[in-house]
Amino acid sequence: MHSTKQKLAEAQSAAAAALTEMRTRYHELGRELDAHRARRDHIQTAPLGKGDIAGAILDQIRSKQDAALATLIGSLNTTQAARQPLSDAQLMLLVGDPDALLARIEPILERIDWSQAGPPLADRQPLLSAVTARIAERQAERDALESELKQAGEPVHLWGQASHD
Repeated sequence: MHSTKQKLAEAQSAAAAALTEMRTRYHELGRELDAHRARRDHIQTAPLGKGDIAGAILDQIRSKQDAALATLIGSLNTTQAARQPLSDAQLMLLVGDPDALLARIEPILERIDWSQAGPPLADRQPLLSAVTARIAERQAERDALESELKQAGEPVHLWGQASHD
């Protein structure tokens, strides 16, 4: 039979082990939150990658060519058209096929260091949604654990906790 003293010692030991486990999880959650927040910041602020830059160049060229064609057609309907120098819009038409232009600038794009580029723009919103959900889950778990620790008399406020987002 266990004595009362021995039972008390076992209970204290179990309580101390539980508190240690809770403290450890609290700090783990803080590190996870920091990592998720860093990931979120990277997704939001990382430079565009090569594919996004190339796509933006093509989109701009196509847009300007469409506008240039409309301008050119409009100017051909005037008697002044033959005597005027080429406008920027008309010159844009001379650039030719946007894909051919991209092929000409590909060697320049290849020399750029893309190692700091973030995920493709098309992937960023779904990634942000997922990481924001993980942050909310971890923060809720950490808040609940913090409440339990405070109820147990732990000085959580002195631990240098991470800020809440």
